[in-house]
Amino acid sequence: MDGPSVNWKFFNLFDVEIQKEFATSLINVGSCSLHVVNNSFRHGERVSQWDIDIFLSSIYYLFKDSPARREDYLKVSEIGKLPKKFCRTRWLENAAAAAERAIEIWNDLVLYVNNVENNKVPTPK
Repeated sequence: MDGPSVNWKFFNLFDVEIQKEFATSLINVGSCSLHVVNNSFRHGERVSQWDIDIFLSSIYYLFKDSPARREDYLKVSEIGKLPKKFCRTRWLENAAAAAERAIEIWNDLVLYVNNVENNKVPTPK
């Protein structure tokens, strides 16, 4: 779209039409909606206490700087895929991709951890 004044004018006109037709109003998330929506996702994750960001970051960094650990994981992996990087400040850009990959490789991660616990592969340091 155009500059901020044009964007606000468009928003106001569109909101008036929505109010006329549906008797409701649009949610005004400010002039930089990307930050607002991104922070909403991050805040929602914190409130849920699921620690999704910690989990996604941890599984990525478990293998990031350890070629030996990656090799051991890939030996027991059935699908041969590694976790995707998750960046806490870019929820909207990569949370879905990192979470989908985590779900996809979950069984391989469990298998790898079980193999480490049973001394079938070396214990990660």
